[in-house]
Amino acid sequence: MGYDISPDMVRLSLVNMYLHGFPQPSIHEYDTLTSEDRWTEYADVILANPPFMSPRGGIRPHNRFSVQSKRSEVLFVDYMAEHLTPNGRAGFIVPEGIIFQSQNAYKQLRKMLVEEYLVVVISLPAGVFNPYSGVKTSILILDKTLAGKADGIAFFKVENDGYDLGAQRRPIEQNDLPGIARAIREYLDGVPSTKITKIHEEATRYDAGSSEDGSGVSPGTTLIVSKDKIAESEEYNLTGERYRESGPHTTQWPLVPLGEIADFQSGSRQKGGAIDSGIPSIGGEHIDDRGNILFEKMKFISEEYFQGMQRGILQKGDVLVVKDGATTGKTGFFPYDLPAAVNEHVFILRAREPVDCYYLYSIVRSDVFQESLKPFIKGIIGGINLEVRQIQIPLPPLEVQREIVAEIEGYQKVIDGAQAVIDNYRPQIAVDPEWSLVALGDVSERIQYGLSAKLNTENAGYKTFRMNELVDGLSLDSGKMKYSDIPAETFQKYQLVRGDILFNRTNSIEHVGRTGIFDLSGEYCFASYLIRLSISEKDANPFYVNAFMNTDNFQSGIKKYASRAIGQSNINAKSLASYRIPLPPIEKQNAIVAEIEAEQSLVAANHELIQRMENKIQSAISRVWQTPKQP
Repeated sequence: MGYDISPDMVRLSLVNMYLHGFPQPSIHEYDTLTSEDRWTEYADVILANPPFMSPRGGIRPHNRFSVQSKRSEVLFVDYMAEHLTPNGRAGFIVPEGIIFQSQNAYKQLRKMLVEEYLVVVISLPAGVFNPYSGVKTSILILDKTLAGKADGIAFFKVENDGYDLGAQRRPIEQNDLPGIARAIREYLDGVPSTKITKIHEEATRYDAGSSEDGSGVSPGTTLIVSKDKIAESEEYNLTGERYRESGPHTTQWPLVPLGEIADFQSGSRQKGGAIDSGIPSIGGEHIDDRGNILFEKMKFISEEYFQGMQRGILQKGDVLVVKDGATTGKTGFFPYDLPAAVNEHVFILRAREPVDCYYLYSIVRSDVFQESLKPFIKGIIGGINLEVRQIQIPLPPLEVQREIVAEIEGYQKVIDGAQAVIDNYRPQIAVDPEWSLVALGDVSERIQYGLSAKLNTENAGYKTFRMNELVDGLSLDSGKMKYSDIPAETFQKYQLVRGDILFNRTNSIEHVGRTGIFDLSGEYCFASYLIRLSISEKDANPFYVNAFMNTDNFQSGIKKYASRAIGQSNINAKSLASYRIPLPPIEKQNAIVAEIEAEQSLVAANHELIQRMENKIQSAISRVWQTPKQP
């Protein structure tokens, strides 16, 4: 049996059940969040991957939920927990907000789960749902019978699921799933066995060992925590790393608080604001995802102001950590011997002897540390404070640190080389003078400005493309997209279909003109600062048009049409429609597209190479958190 709000999904589900030998499936078109008609129906087993977004028009839930909220993920979890029979059990996927968000509804929900339902939390790595979404998720296992017997909750952490975490999700050798599945079964079969649920002063690590195929559970990926311990802070936080007694992992090296091996400094608010030249002033927006400093986007402070600063002045080898905002915890490294400072949104971590500065950077940037950081992120804007100095990290001897750094630097050189290929690749089209020159408007069925609507991060409405999602000639779902909460009839006017080309019409001159073709399934629309071109396929191959629009020739040419205001450039739809591109016969267009796709597959291999090297970097750092295997 099951429910779905979409009549199309109900029909598909019914057919699926028939094909799998269920002659009388009970699948209903039903809104579980707003209707009470089926509230009294209960289930022995519930499996679900509920939607994390709010439905069109928002949610107006009825008042029978135990937890009062308008967040869809809160309501779905509440619904499933409350609709188990007395011996019922459930397993479902939740976004990270359920695990640690501090708003009252989340805390109330977690309290109810811990006290009545929850037995296991399984943390999944970000990227397991690529290419559809990069969102970080966990699996919650509920069992009403066992929850009443167990005095603790088991935490399991999946680090590898047999595939890399890039967009292509290619197979790899590492796979934690068989070992963790076995460990969960053993744990659940043992509740309330003293052997399994014995709780030390704070927490006990449960090691499932390893199987003949090597699919065991890595040290430090399992943990059992008493319910009393979880309830202590009244946050009922379900981040397993928060509860480890001696740091994120059991390790052969001594664990020391971060504040004992690094000095902390914070920048200050710049009086008078930024200026066009002077001393670089680094904020969170000036650190990219690889930890590099983006000087081309830099703001500056005056020499006079810099000389009077009492804090926030950078030195070569400093580690930078973003303090607040959407990128809290993002980490950068400052390898330069030049005057520079940070603003009030960034911490400087300066390594003390005997700590290698790049080792410190690698530890703070590691997945393990970033997971340990989550419980310290508080407030509406998600900030951290000096409490993070309490986080314990392993400190091997200096010579071991340097060996680790040398290994990481080797992987980083490969990453830098592969990134250079990606950064410098542009499709090249050798234009034959005999080809016709055709205005884009003449091969387009529609040229349309995007949707003017306030965007939100609340998963309410429809995913909406912005400039940042136009990457390497494609329109990609980054997993961090914003939403437009608009009526269905409005969405239909802006709904993207395969082959639509999105063109960024306004931004800095560097970014204006960025172009990507839409080649995804699902419901998406596009924001007002983008222009949609719907190419008439009887006249042109949209993938050829997109490829040409991503050439240096087109990009430099279209920018000549940009009008300039303060800090912004703009290209209007009329100028775009009038721009003429070379258009060979359709057979030649198809051949060019095939050749470019072959080149792009090689470029994509560099993306995979980067992912592999980044995984090796994480593995190198993870080793220092772990106790070596006994011979």
